Amino acid sequence: MVDTDPLDTEDADFLRDLLGRHLAETGSAVAAGLLADWEPSAGRFVKVMPKDYKRVLAAARRAEQDGLDVNEAVMAAARG
Repeated sequence: MVDTDPLDTEDADFLRDLLGRHLAETGSAVAAGLLADWEPSAGRFVKVMPKDYKRVLAAARRAEQDGLDVNEAVMAAARG
């Protein structure tokens, strides 16, 4: 039902920012440790993506690139 994918640059940046805000608001020692050694820490995370949602996102990207109606492509992909 889900895929686990490695983080891309955008995901890693988002996670780093989120951890930074968490650290600032809570003083979390875990967040501080992860951020202190970020490159290896980032490799410990994966993105959990529902397969159906992933298929819909891919269809929307393809439709946009091909100049097709994105809504129609999304609806077709959502039906499987």
